[in-house]
Parts: sequence; structure tokens; C-alpha cells
Amino acid sequence: PPSTTLREATARRRAPLRAEAAGVIGEARPRPRGPPGGGPPPAAPPADSPAVLLALDAEIEIAGPGGSRRVVPAGEFFFGPFITALQPDEVVTAIRIPPRQGEDRGWRWGYRYLKMARRASDFAIVGVAAAVAVDGEGAVARVGVALNGVTGAAYRATAVEDVLAGQVPSPELLARAASHAVDGVDVDGNAMTSAEYRAHLARVYTRRALEDALARAGATAAAAD
Repeated sequence: PPSTTLREATARRRAPLRAEAAGVIGEARPRPRGPPGGGPPPAAPPADSPAVLLALDAEIEIAGPGGSRRVVPAGEFFFGPFITALQPDEVVTAIRIPPRQGEDRGWRWGYRYLKMARRASDFAIVGVAAAVAVDGEGAVARVGVALNGVTGAAYRATAVEDVLAGQVPSPELLARAASHAVDGVDVDGNAMTSAEYRAHLARVYTRRALEDALARAGATAAAAD
């Protein structure tokens, strides 16, 4: 549950992005009752955890009848609003987050989860999870960017990642990468937030999450609004 992620120093050290997102999931009182996935009902479009799991290339362990078990990559788990790879007789039993790569080669990692919500504890209007590794030359060696709240399910923003991969961060590069945050996505609009404004928020929050993640990795590239 989110309360466990927040409380345990090991979780905060090994999975800082998960710990950061756990701090904005719901109010403090219901957090101890959260599911193993650490968030609201599975695949709720504005839920915080799915984007984090996607950005981290996480795997989801599932148990079924008769003790059967299988492991599904996060990218193959979330299909649409409240639709996942889970069968009716299965439950999520664990989340596996891969260890950080490249630290033996001098890679520096930074993470950030940001969301726009009416209140800090509310569902996200837009949420962005970013995980970035910078190599010894200052170039982006690995990057994962995922968004929630934008459309029917959290998704990996591969067009953003493609712009950044192998490049030395700059304000112009981050702005160009963030401009692709909703490429190929049918952005949701409702009485609270129009599709146009939600798309704008997605681009702004993607850039900000990347700026913060890079700063935490020791590779600052600030850009103006």
C-alpha cells in the first residue's frame, strides 16, 4: 500500500519515483488500505501509479487459480478505463521494478512525478512520471516518460523519449521533446477540463517533470514557460 512505500526507507531509496507518487495518492487515512499496485482501482485513467510503473519498465506479478503465476510488463497490463490484463479470477501480488542500470558506468539517475489536480490528494487532471539516466558525457542514456489522466489509460510517451535519447539536455531540447507529449493520443475533455487545455497541461508538466528529473540527476536544463 502507499503508506508502506512512504514509510520504508528501503522503498524510498530503491524506488524514489514510486515513493514520490505514493505521497500524492489520496488522503493519509485510506493509504494503508491501498491495493498491492499502490493506487486507486486498477487502470483508473487519472490514477497515479500506472504512469510510474510504465516509466520504470515495471513488471506486474499476477496469481491465479491453483497457485498459477505469471508476470506481465506494465506496458502490456493497462488497456483502457478500468481494463487491465487481469482475468476475473486473478489478483496482483507484487510489483517488480528493475534495478537501475549503468551506475557502474557512471550513469546518474533522476526521477520526478508531477500532477495537476484541484487538490494535492485528488485524482490527476494530468500526471507525468519521468525517469532519466545521464551518462558521463552528460547525454541522456535512458529515459522513461509516462502520463496519466490524459486519455482512457496511462501511456508511455515514446515520442518524447525518442527526442531525448542520446542527446545532451538543453532548454530547447526539452521544449521540443515535451511538445510530443500527446502525439497519437485521443485527449479526453470534460466539464472540468477541455481537451485542448488538458493537452497543454500535458506538455507543460512533461517539460517540468523532465527538468526536475534531470536536475536530480545533476544535469540541469531549465526552460522558461
